[in-house]
Amino acid sequence: MTDSILVTGGTGQIGAEVVRQLVGLDHRVVALDFKVNRANIADVIDDVVVVEGDITDLSFLMKLARRENVTRVLHLAAYLAVESNANPMRTIHVNIVGSGNVLDTAVALDIERVCYASTVSVLGPQGMYGDSLATENSPTSPMHLYAASKRTVEITADAYRDLFGLDVVGIRPVLSYGMGRYTGGMGGFNSMIRDVALGRPAVLNQTKNLSSRLQLIYNADMARAFVAAMVGPSTPLSLYNAPVVETITWHDVIHTLQELVPGTHISHESNSGDWETALIDGSAAQRDLGVIPQTDFRAGAAEMIAVFREQESNTSRSLT
Repeated sequence: MTDSILVTGGTGQIGAEVVRQLVGLDHRVVALDFKVNRANIADVIDDVVVVEGDITDLSFLMKLARRENVTRVLHLAAYLAVESNANPMRTIHVNIVGSGNVLDTAVALDIERVCYASTVSVLGPQGMYGDSLATENSPTSPMHLYAASKRTVEITADAYRDLFGLDVVGIRPVLSYGMGRYTGGMGGFNSMIRDVALGRPAVLNQTKNLSSRLQLIYNADMARAFVAAMVGPSTPLSLYNAPVVETITWHDVIHTLQELVPGTHISHESNSGDWETALIDGSAAQRDLGVIPQTDFRAGAAEMIAVFREQESNTSRSLT
């Protein structure tokens, strides 16, 4: 049987882009998700093995990897920040135990490489760094349960690398936006862009301070980094910050959307969960993975606006 790459969380916002890019590179892909979102990979679904299942079930994971002749794993499945706060124990099971199951499967079946997603929020708030950018060697200070669970995965992955010689590498994404997710933290951000595209009143509620800085990365660019880490040569580092190049403010987000859609109204509602994560230095990933983001926020938002409008037009035509 042909070798396969297993992508856990393979129909999510980033996972779907990863699957699409791997298919484009002629890899055999197995997309695993707890709740499969077929719409996110509709354009390539005939070229992908789609499996619904739970990574907390080690026996299931082992059988799947054997059956599909998995030689590499890209592990994206996780409970994200908002979901983590709503269900702490499930977060521990999925993010920590589930990740351990992925690593155990890799060791047991001599899988060539595991690449996994961590998060920039393990680095703590920007206030820890002043005017400096956080590097891969900066001290960690997880900001919430989701970040703490991901930091545990980083430590565990390094242990498997040291104890078993497993080729495992992690990437810490920043705020990744794009088509495919409309609930939770970044889902709310994507939904705001959809409201702007369709001429609805929009609300930005991800920050208390519109002057604070943030780093965004379009999901297609984030996927390119994961793909490079997955299929390229072994990396000199075991953990990378996302290869970000653009730092903007929340004011910039609003102004850009208003310029793209003149007359749009975006209100600001301060919430209790601020996203003031550390600003990172992405140069190591750019150097070692050879990936430099191609889409700044203006271009990414413009592309999303065009897609949302096309979807709305298609829906309207189907109802007439």
